[in-house]
Amino acid sequence: MSKKALYNLIEMNYRTTHFVLPDGIRLINKSHTSGARYFLFELPLAKKTRIDNLDLISHHVSVYESPAGKIDLKSQYHYTAFFESASGTEYRLHVYYDAEDGFVTSPMLSVLNGDKYEPVDSDDLDDLFADLATAACSELVTFLRGVQKSRVGDLQRQFDELENRLEYLSSELVKNKKEYLEVITSQINVLHKLSKISNKSAKIITKMRWLTASKEIMEAEDSHQKPAPVTVSPEIGQGRENEHNKPSSSKEAYSGKAEKKSRSSKTKSVQAQPQQVRLKPAISADIEDLKLKLNSSEVLKDPELATELRDLHGRLKEKEWQVELKERTATAGDLNDLRILAARIEKAGVRVLQRLLMSSDFKHAERLNSFYHLLPDELLLAVLQMGRHELLDFLLKNNIVPVHFKNFTIKNVVYSSMVDYFFKSTAPDESRIACLDVLIKHEASLMGIDNKSGLPYAALLLSQLKHPLRVVLERNRELTLNSVDFHNRMNQVLRSLNPSSVTIDIDLDELISNNKDSITLLRKKIAPYKPHNKKLESSLGQELALQIQTDPEISYQAARIRKEVAALLPRIPPVNKNKLILLTDLNFDLLAQKLNGIEAPELIPPFEDLKRETVKLQLVTLEYIALLNEAYEQNVTVAAVNRFSSRKKIKEANAVGIRRAEIQERMSEIQSIIDDAYDELLREHVQNSLVKFFTENLSAGIFKDIKSDEEEKVGVTEGSPLRQGLFSTFFAPGKNSVILEFSASPELEDIEDSSNDAKDISSENENGLDKDDVTDISVPSCGVQ
Repeated sequence: MSKKALYNLIEMNYRTTHFVLPDGIRLINKSHTSGARYFLFELPLAKKTRIDNLDLISHHVSVYESPAGKIDLKSQYHYTAFFESASGTEYRLHVYYDAEDGFVTSPMLSVLNGDKYEPVDSDDLDDLFADLATAACSELVTFLRGVQKSRVGDLQRQFDELENRLEYLSSELVKNKKEYLEVITSQINVLHKLSKISNKSAKIITKMRWLTASKEIMEAEDSHQKPAPVTVSPEIGQGRENEHNKPSSSKEAYSGKAEKKSRSSKTKSVQAQPQQVRLKPAISADIEDLKLKLNSSEVLKDPELATELRDLHGRLKEKEWQVELKERTATAGDLNDLRILAARIEKAGVRVLQRLLMSSDFKHAERLNSFYHLLPDELLLAVLQMGRHELLDFLLKNNIVPVHFKNFTIKNVVYSSMVDYFFKSTAPDESRIACLDVLIKHEASLMGIDNKSGLPYAALLLSQLKHPLRVVLERNRELTLNSVDFHNRMNQVLRSLNPSSVTIDIDLDELISNNKDSITLLRKKIAPYKPHNKKLESSLGQELALQIQTDPEISYQAARIRKEVAALLPRIPPVNKNKLILLTDLNFDLLAQKLNGIEAPELIPPFEDLKRETVKLQLVTLEYIALLNEAYEQNVTVAAVNRFSSRKKIKEANAVGIRRAEIQERMSEIQSIIDDAYDELLREHVQNSLVKFFTENLSAGIFKDIKSDEEEKVGVTEGSPLRQGLFSTFFAPGKNSVILEFSASPELEDIEDSSNDAKDISSENENGLDKDDVTDISVPSCGVQ
């Protein structure tokens, strides 16, 4: 998501006449001590609010341009409230929200101690603080999301209109090429605006980069510029599956060159030769293959079609990446064909996915995870109305919809949450119970207030033994009836209620007392359970690494790599099999460690850049496997050649020797790329961030500890978090740079083919290898003297 989307939206609109804030809310444009700008919305104090023994004295919402801390990398805005106790002690509450208005962490309460705020354990009050923050932010957030939805919709319609125009122009591409390029330029401009305010910026930026690359290729074609020749194997990024598309095998191509060289050679021995120069392979044949496969897939039934569309989408994205990364060449016609193919595959994928979901074929639906993001927003509303609990579980489990989805309208009725909907729905009880059961298992809260009774839903169920939905508590006893935390949280909510707001006949004091009794009994029977402290910042590195690892495009290519490795393993000596597996398996744990080592949040690369780098690594890994496979195939060619063989056979074997040298050199390059995975990206991002930081802020006096109102209030003196991060990252005494000086893996022995009587370099247990035990897999030599 775009962490700056809301800030950019406000920045672009707050000076306009149509940006009219709800009554009582005041907007202030401020700057943080780090130099980051932010918008502060002062919220009105509509009524006296007390939580436990704390009185609310002021509150506001902050929307930052750039993160002031790592938690801000996960948050789009946050709520801040100041409280005062009866003794005059001041407390501060922070509640962080993501792009879907869900909680990033539990509410974070701290107490003013001297000149700084210190964290306070407030688990029992979390639900009250969460309800306070959500209620206080509700009107403002509803307004901002409405503006966002309107602007995003306008831009999306502009893009779709331009896409329709491209479709028309593509019918006579040569004739309309000038206007075609102009339309692409307009699309790029629209996407640039859209990426700034959309919560789904990563996919928009990926699309924008692809259109930019396409435009550059077409313009170069117009000016008769040819791509610079580079040395590549025709198998780059293709593995073995596309070998039938090559006009000639690599052995035939290099054999011909070797024969030409041998005629001018004065020596019989194989001499070191300069690496051959080849043009990058064209993409045209692969596009035709994709077209044929897509056309032939139309007769398949949905289960088989799901698998085929998944593979077609994965291969299409691979070809797009190869063109964008300039690993393959493409014509204007090729680019247009790729655009049409993408639209056809996506349309077919979403259509099949919806049919599979509606038929409850979730096993095959999971194969179409690349199309989840294209599902219509109305799908969830339909699922709720149909009471499809299994489908609801699928949507929640796969993060297609958030469990905190709220403030939606069905048949002109507004519901505050999905729990609220099922309490008010007229659907059969069993259907509502099944859906509520799913929601509770996915950690939906029952502490929200039912506006009919004035009670929290949990209390409504607990106090009415004959309530038709009470059985959900029985089905989830460990999360509800047998949970000390459940009863504690309910009591905090009950104590905060105004008795006059409760519309049913119930004794609140008695209900609170019953909860206390339950807590006492539970504590006697079981040891107090302390859940994981969600307030502690979870590892951002692990989160980003997991997000990349589970991305549909990345996971598709990872499966391809595993398949190619599995096919190659039978040819590999047993002692080297684990080394090959480890070398070709991207180390996401190491990536997480590198990201966690970056202390300044400004220096962490965005998701789309990390994904792009991962795709590059996967493509060279596939190339590496193809090269190693080619090397083993060459063993068969020369196995029977000796000094008594014919001159032609010896020449062919020598040509293979030349090719082997090229393969070895390229494989060494790829090993270096894999060993240094992500280092160059992180280094460049740090350098660019530093240049931007000093250029934009040095002259503005960033190194003076200018504090915002809130910071002055707590006496912050440590200065810019970005500065702290930079100095601790690069200049801390006794600490190596985590960006520029990653520890290198120890150099290990080359892996050589056992047919050459090479010394066995591995005395380790085959199943006990570590990733650091692999740095090089050498090509088996088989030249003939």
